[in-house]
Amino acid sequence: MRPKAPKYKHKPRRLICKGHLNAIRQLPCILSGRPAEAAHVNFGDINREKFNRLGVKADDCWTVPLAPELHRLANGCQHDCNEEMWWKQLGVNPLEVAESLWDRSPNLEVMTEIVNGITLTPDARARVLEILKGDKS
Repeated sequence: MRPKAPKYKHKPRRLICKGHLNAIRQLPCILSGRPAEAAHVNFGDINREKFNRLGVKADDCWTVPLAPELHRLANGCQHDCNEEMWWKQLGVNPLEVAESLWDRSPNLEVMTEIVNGITLTPDARARVLEILKGDKS
């Protein structure tokens, strides 16, 4: 007979940092330069010790600024498909960006330089524009 899995008294706690999220919201979108909201990156990366916990929002240190349409509103947005593949198609490593922003938070000047230093290929830029043209509502 197989032993039962241990029962935990408490769920693992998320790292919550409202100050960091407020700083992220003041930055332009890393893909379009538009006004942004804090987008949590949910897929995992063992090399960064970031684990995908199904049904649990990622820690606040794993956020990047994304325009609402690219984050959650438009067809083909971050939450509309396989997130890891979505980022790969755009040629951006959001975990690397999130780490850099977290390390420099709340220094908005340096955080803005990080965001402005992200460049997209012409194909990725075209994909972003395609997503921005479509709207779920």
